Amino acid sequence: MGDNYEPFKYIVINTNQSCNGYYVLPPNPATSEVTISVMENTSGGQNDKSITSVNIYDQQGIMRKQRKFGKTKSASVSISDLPDGMYVVEIVSSDYKEQKLSLVKR
Repeated sequence: MGDNYEPFKYIVINTNQSCNGYYVLPPNPATSEVTISVMENTSGGQNDKSITSVNIYDQQGIMRKQRKFGKTKSASVSISDLPDGMYVVEIVSSDYKEQKLSLVKR
């Protein structure tokens, strides 16, 4: 790369998207259920994303739950049968996937 290579000199920030993604996942920590909702955009309306399925993975990457939905703006998933711990919640839309961490604690 030569002597002029300077890593991290230029950082591009996309201001058109929220740093946290398109979805919200309250409550966190959760006890019995999580509700995934499409985040409102800055103009006050909902963005164009939807929820077609939700996959929940444990810390070893094993899928513990999968729920499929029609194109919805809000979806609830029961987690009452999952043991306490940290999980990755994958929200799937027809053209997009987003992952969020969720803590199950009772």
